Amino acid sequence: MRLHLRRSLLLGIVFAVAFLAAAIATFPARFAYALASPAPGSLVCRGIRGTVWSGHAQRCRLLGRISGRLHWSVARGLGGIGDLVRLTPRVRLSWRGRSTRLALSVVLANPLRVRGLRGRLRLATLRAFAPAIALFGTPHGEIVFHRLDLDLGPGHLGPIVGSARLIHARFGGPPALPLGTLVFVAMREGDGTSSRIDIRSLRPRTLSIDAHLLLHERGSYRLTAALKALPGAPAALAGFINTLPGNPHSGVHDFVSSGVLPLTTAGVP
Repeated sequence: MRLHLRRSLLLGIVFAVAFLAAAIATFPARFAYALASPAPGSLVCRGIRGTVWSGHAQRCRLLGRISGRLHWSVARGLGGIGDLVRLTPRVRLSWRGRSTRLALSVVLANPLRVRGLRGRLRLATLRAFAPAIALFGTPHGEIVFHRLDLDLGPGHLGPIVGSARLIHARFGGPPALPLGTLVFVAMREGDGTSSRIDIRSLRPRTLSIDAHLLLHERGSYRLTAALKALPGAPAALAGFINTLPGNPHSGVHDFVSSGVLPLTTAGVP
């Protein structure tokens, strides 16, 4: 009798889980978007099709600046089911706009875990996420991501691992100061909660950069850099380097800076 009750209870649980999974998988994405009620100006989407499990939005605008088409799909298989049971689903996202191409996986947890970020976007677009970049003047150029991993949450920036390139970078103007192509390589540092980002010039023509950025999970950072204007560099560029704090020697300007980044990115509770 008890065995029969246990089997009935187990079958009931299995059918309940299957029903819930089917309900989630077929729930219309447009209704989920309406229920989520994103903060005004954060993400506005039109032409939403599909389900919360898999679908797309024909026209989206992020932070009022980045426009494109959004695709999403929740990871399936045993791994995907396990993520759902743990309430940490993994969602694959792709964003395509006029000048933006991004693909990544996001684990909806706290902190938010971004995995395998790749693609490209204009450097000026980053001002929507990091307004402090405007301190260096109007940015120009394109940033290309190569499978970048990072964690984001309120007051938290987890270890960053991966690489990126900043192509045809220019700041300020007129005239804009050319920086050429910069390579960023990020890795874990110390106990694994901090990041080290090495920055160097790739075939520099006007400016040589060799920098190292130590970034801790709570946002504190320390940047050390050696800058040198190369022969043929615009006078404005050499003048700009000479205005930086530090001790120039042999044409190389050593620069050190430290502080705390304002980490306000919202995580998922």
